[in-house]
Amino acid sequence: MNDLETLLRDSLQSAPMPQTGIGDPVAAVERRARRARRSIAGGALALVAVVTAAVVVPMQVTSGSRGGVSRLAEPPSKLPPVPAVHAPQVWFKSGSVAMTSGGGSLWHLHHKVTATKDVAVVDRVEPATHETVSSWDLQEPADFIAYGLGRVWIWGGGDGGFPDGLLQSAAPGSTLSWNSPHQAFNGVAFADGLAWTATGRQVMVLDVSAGSRSVSTIILPAASMQNGIVATQTGEIWVRTAKKWLRIDPASRQVVDSVQWAGPMLGAAGGAAVWTYAGNRLIALSPSLLHQGIAAAEGSRITVPGVVIAVAPSSDGGLFVVATHGQDASTDPSALYYLSERALTGTAGINDQTPNVAGIQPFQLAPDGSGGVNYTDVDAGTRWTP
Repeated sequence: MNDLETLLRDSLQSAPMPQTGIGDPVAAVERRARRARRSIAGGALALVAVVTAAVVVPMQVTSGSRGGVSRLAEPPSKLPPVPAVHAPQVWFKSGSVAMTSGGGSLWHLHHKVTATKDVAVVDRVEPATHETVSSWDLQEPADFIAYGLGRVWIWGGGDGGFPDGLLQSAAPGSTLSWNSPHQAFNGVAFADGLAWTATGRQVMVLDVSAGSRSVSTIILPAASMQNGIVATQTGEIWVRTAKKWLRIDPASRQVVDSVQWAGPMLGAAGGAAVWTYAGNRLIALSPSLLHQGIAAAEGSRITVPGVVIAVAPSSDGGLFVVATHGQDASTDPSALYYLSERALTGTAGINDQTPNVAGIQPFQLAPDGSGGVNYTDVDAGTRWTP
């Protein structure tokens, strides 16, 4: 992480416009994932050890970075929490790590503790009833989850606890895995019928059709960053590095463009846009248009109370946002907010009337088809309907 901190500081010095430092949510996302995982494994296995014998489990250690870019005004003061219209409902009591949605199902990554070990498991879950349809046991480390190409993808490692990165993919009758020696996998995107995963200074292109695991490699000019690869709805693939965003052409499998932007990648925002964060704004940014100026590249701009951790669309046209109350994503309290489709028009922003669930720290969101959103709160699987 220290190397990334150095690169990020260099980017602030070389950026073409005046910028000031803010909290970068990427390190906090990693830290919260590892913290939840340590809590689950440590607490549960301590209980098992009382009954049986001491169990030693490798724990992940990660260090955070403080940095980022800002070109807008200072964020608004901390907002008082507004009680949720509907109380969140816990449907998985303990051991939850993260979840995503896709293919008409929820996909839930959690831990199952036996008398001798802590096992990572991914469940396919029915969204309406939260009943488990099928399950796959996984190898450790397993911290993040995504869905694409009819498969569920899980990755982790590349840190002090697990020096090598591990990416796993599961589907009925097929479980595949890839290793990245001494490097973390920094996310997975899906375009052109392939999976694209960034790790270190390369992007691995994975063809998993018919259960195969064909791999080709694209070399990057700089190291990728965690949660730093996104495929837009128009099929563009963007990779985040400390100083720039890089565009990969799926046809030629080459880096064909780069833009000066160091903000986090929070997911596709429709069309050629990507959700990102700068200053006190959540922005739907079309990176290719940055060559024409910032005004041309920015779409929706939503005022937020602090650092944005996660974003997901609601099935009713609204938007779920996890943001902190302040600029330190490591320590400031956070909340889950809901902005209706109507609230997203005009001068959109989170204010003291925005429906929210205060005091929770999810780093991934899994919306369902009924206007609700599922997430992990500490280690409990939870659903909220605004």
